[in-house]
Amino acid sequence: MMRTFSLFILFLVLLGCARPPQLATSMDIRKQSDGLILVKLKIANTEDRVTVPIALDLTGQAQVNGKWDKPA
Repeated sequence: MMRTFSLFILFLVLLGCARPPQLATSMDIRKQSDGLILVKLKIANTEDRVTVPIALDLTGQAQVNGKWDKPA
């Protein structure tokens, strides 16, 4: 019982030290032709410590004959 309680307290202490990484982001959008747009997304960790992997979720839509297709 005491060991479980001690592990729980240790977990709370470590959780309290956790903080999100400091990131620098930039986005560049360029139209190459009528049917091609390039999107360049840059993400850099600005801290000296290792962070967990960063999950990116990008969604795009294309307009064809005046109508938008479903997000992909």
